[in-house]
Amino acid sequence: MTIEPMSGHWSGWWRQGLREGHEFLSLAIAGGTLQGSGQDEDGAFALTGQIYADGTASITKHYTLPNIPTPPSLAYLGQWNGRVIRGSWVDERSPGNYGPFLLWPSQDTRQAETVARREAGTGAEELVPVRKVPRT
Repeated sequence: MTIEPMSGHWSGWWRQGLREGHEFLSLAIAGGTLQGSGQDEDGAFALTGQIYADGTASITKHYTLPNIPTPPSLAYLGQWNGRVIRGSWVDERSPGNYGPFLLWPSQDTRQAETVARREAGTGAEELVPVRKVPRT
């Protein structure tokens, strides 16, 4: 699986209980390491993580300029399928605060809405069990 072409602009969707949100990101991915920043309804954030050779993604989201009170960090665990990273996020300090997410390379917001609706209709609401990924 080639990771390098995924660097650039990304879009995302997440659900927290009855709330849904969209996010816009700028990611640099090199050698499986992911770094970036973004913005959603809750504020500006930074991302760090890994995308492993099998497509498993382990990402930490930390709000740098929150608009509302936010957890210190959120853990995202998902799977890259060639189109999207689909998985679950969780507040590790409050495990009852979790939900599904999707992230995908995107150049415009119309594509973001189309992908979110299509993926949401094909099981985006299914949760992926959160587990620790061994570091290599």
